[in-house]
Parts: sequence; C-alpha cells; structure tokens
Amino acid sequence: MKSRHDGQPSDCHRRITYINSGKIIQFQIFEKIVVIDKIEIVESGAIQVREATRILKDGEIIAQTFHRWSFAPGSDISAMPINVQSVAKAVWTDDVISSYKDKIALMEGNLNSDR
Repeated sequence: MKSRHDGQPSDCHRRITYINSGKIIQFQIFEKIVVIDKIEIVESGAIQVREATRILKDGEIIAQTFHRWSFAPGSDISAMPINVQSVAKAVWTDDVISSYKDKIALMEGNLNSDR
C-alpha cells in the first residue's frame, strides 16, 4: 500500500453491524492514517521531515510510529509532498545552498589534510 501524506485514511476498516441469533454485534472502526506531521529547518539549512503512521480505533489513536528523513540544502526532494517542497523552496536560497556546499568542502578538506 502506498503512503499518503495528506492526513486522509490510507486504509480503513468500517464498523460492521449484523444480527446473529437475535443479538446485535458491532465491530469497531480501525483506520490507518499516514501524514507528514513535522518539518524542521536546522542551522545548516537542512530540512528534517517526520512522517507519522497512526492507527485509530473509533477515532482515537491507539498506536503511532514515525519515519524520518533529512535533506541537505539543494537535495532532490521531488518525491516528497508539496508542503515539504514549498518549505525547501522558501528556505533553500542560492546563498544557503552555496554556504552549505562551502562548509562541506571545508570539512572534507580538513579530513583529507589529517590523513
């Protein structure tokens, strides 16, 4: 099943009511929702993204797991949802990308000179 990032149920089991030998039996609703719930920008300009997968029972969260990504300035984020792409477009100016690349080059130079 593909992840959904829009907060809508990506997998849902509906309440079923039926009568068995004169007794009404109801099953609860379980939903699985996948949503980007956190986007952070750190000092270097990198973007950290957290995706939450929530299992709900009758509308209440009963389980939750997280998956995280981190993207350096200038990274390809075309596979991420539009809200993440919009943040990157606003934050990753030419100056931010250039500054990040300069820091990486400096760090790599220092590592090579230590050898």
